[in-house]
Amino acid sequence: MGGLIILVSLGSCEKDEIESLDPAAAGSATIKGVDNFNNGMINSYSSEVVLQWNELLSRSIDNRMPQPAEVKIYAMVTLAIHDALNNVVPKYKTYALSNLDVDVSGITKKNIHAVADAAVSQAARDMIVSLFPQATSAADALLDTILSGTEDEAMEARGADIGSRAAAAVLAKRAADFPITFASSTLGTAPGEYKANYEPWVSRFPMLQNPVFAPNLGSLTPFGIESGDQFRNEAPYPLNSAEYIADYNEVKALGCTDCPLRTAEQTQIGAFWVENTSSSMNRLARALIVQRKLDG
Repeated sequence: MGGLIILVSLGSCEKDEIESLDPAAAGSATIKGVDNFNNGMINSYSSEVVLQWNELLSRSIDNRMPQPAEVKIYAMVTLAIHDALNNVVPKYKTYALSNLDVDVSGITKKNIHAVADAAVSQAARDMIVSLFPQATSAADALLDTILSGTEDEAMEARGADIGSRAAAAVLAKRAADFPITFASSTLGTAPGEYKANYEPWVSRFPMLQNPVFAPNLGSLTPFGIESGDQFRNEAPYPLNSAEYIADYNEVKALGCTDCPLRTAEQTQIGAFWVENTSSSMNRLARALIVQRKLDG
């Protein structure tokens, strides 16, 4: 599961492990977090269902909206899955649904797939339907397919309840977010000021004058960092500085379609970053999870 919390999620889930309780106090089935028994169950859980939902999400939203909106959906769905799994058997701190009082009694290596698959699937389905209703039919179909293969109905119901609560908790935590949408902008006219002579996104709705997408994105409550300006870059070089002139000339020399000075490797690097990064990073994460067998 952890492999899908990738760069596009902006560090959205904390990887701090839950500290184990005093063994003397752990006779009940409250959190045992990182003890060997729970870790064994976690490691026995396959990432297959998590990957299925991420693939469905990619098919549903990739290249169908501006990237900031797409990234936010990826982050929220992945966080709901993360919280759901960590309320089945706690391992890491959660984002929205607390797992400090989780009862793991009755969960074993034999039935963890029944409860965890249901938790993951219900969380993902509820998030996708809420955030991108156009994918409701596909999400419901995948949910039915996964749950139909479960024979342990009690564990399935237990997992579905966890998943439903995980999705609701994430949605509630982000309920105050302002809409990420288009706005009119006053474009600069002086050298070095931002301006554009094209629409930034093809839309079936009439565009605003000088439209920009999500100019207030930096004010959105972050998912993993403290503030939108926590890692802000330094200001650009002055236009008349030697550094700016050198950078400008480098872009001219290497950024054209058939630049003779650009190496084959630089061309490959440029082509890699042309693609929508939220799409490519999630696809790469899925490939790495399979390649490196990142189960649990």
